[in-house]
Amino acid sequence: MLEARYILSRQRPTFRQLPHLDLLHPNRRLFKGTFDSHKLTRMEVELLGFEREDDCPSSEVPERYFKFQRTSDPTHILPVLRHNAWDILSLVALAAHLASVCEGDEYPFQAGRAAEYAGDIGAAAAHFETAIARGLGRVERLDAIERAARCRTKLGDWRAAAEWWQALIDEPRARRITPYVELAKIQEHKLKDLPAAYMLVSEAIGMASRGLARTGPAASETSAESLALRAARLEAKLAGERN
Repeated sequence: MLEARYILSRQRPTFRQLPHLDLLHPNRRLFKGTFDSHKLTRMEVELLGFEREDDCPSSEVPERYFKFQRTSDPTHILPVLRHNAWDILSLVALAAHLASVCEGDEYPFQAGRAAEYAGDIGAAAAHFETAIARGLGRVERLDAIERAARCRTKLGDWRAAAEWWQALIDEPRARRITPYVELAKIQEHKLKDLPAAYMLVSEAIGMASRGLARTGPAASETSAESLALRAARLEAKLAGERN
């Protein structure tokens, strides 16, 4: 709308050159799965402890503005100005809060997500492990364990990665094929424990055959075909070692 007004006035809009930060995206990235809504008014309550009273709903703003235009009565526009002022102040406070989440240890799971996104895998692993130790809800706990396992794998810390993949396997009702495959790969290629790798793949195949876990799409490492090929290859390797 602003660009259209500039063009109608034969002016070049320049505000697109200005720095812009949309807090919705980092807020969703950090707190995905924590809140069912990421609207500003919800984040004000959940993260800032601020709850608006007698706020003008956004849906009323156009009508109030046009009434003010027609009547010049400031009582129509004052609630809109207060609503916008709260928006601006809240965004400043929320930006500072999100920065503290990324840098501090009050929200280690979210700090881990931020570090992982920034490419600081070592810091991400440490944050995820802190979050797991402090205690999380089931969904976040499973996510944190898998993220810790993947971070340790990227860092080449094979024993720590193996421990986290095993922890994910040991989680009650966490029936997924991926942890078995990832741990089998570490056991085979990095820790050189072929029997353990073969046992993991066999367990994954058994779970899938009993309907306790779902295999992945064709051509993926977790597909039924890939699991069978991996098991056959490991079995051949073990037979070669025995001979």
